[in-house]
Amino acid sequence: MMQPKDHTRLKHMMEYAEEAKNLAMETTREKLATDRKLELALTRLVEIIGEAAGRVSTQTREQYPDIPVDRNDRSQKPADPWLRCSRSGYPLGYS
Repeated sequence: MMQPKDHTRLKHMMEYAEEAKNLAMETTREKLATDRKLELALTRLVEIIGEAAGRVSTQTREQYPDIPVDRNDRSQKPADPWLRCSRSGYPLGYS
């Protein structure tokens, strides 16, 4: 069974990921390059997701082995296209 704190962390990760995706999909590459507030907002959302991910218990990670959690393992491709974009070096929302 998932620990209550992990459930909350995962819920927050999903909420912030959705918010980041929505912000990214509403902009252009050019606007992102010139809008410092938007860049900082997206960066902070991704930081929050990463911080929460780092605090998910080993028990929960083992319970869901299909979810890649090793930051150094680039061989695993995330299912969500916007995450693939962030790993490819493009701003979120672009492929």
